[in-house]
Amino acid sequence: MKEIITNIKGIPIYRNFVENLPYNPLLKVLLKEKRKARILSEVIFWKKVRAKKFHKIDF
Repeated sequence: MKEIITNIKGIPIYRNFVENLPYNPLLKVLLKEKRKARILSEVIFWKKVRAKKFHKIDF
């Protein structure tokens, strides 16, 4: 049975552990572009994640 780690607007969020996450080197370039673009949603998301205030989900 999956462990529920939090609820977002009444929807349960389950712990989902992936052992062998595939690596795509092309995503690294996209990530760098997004960081440089300073897209507002990205900035807000990562601020919440770093402050450990994103629905108690560990990244």
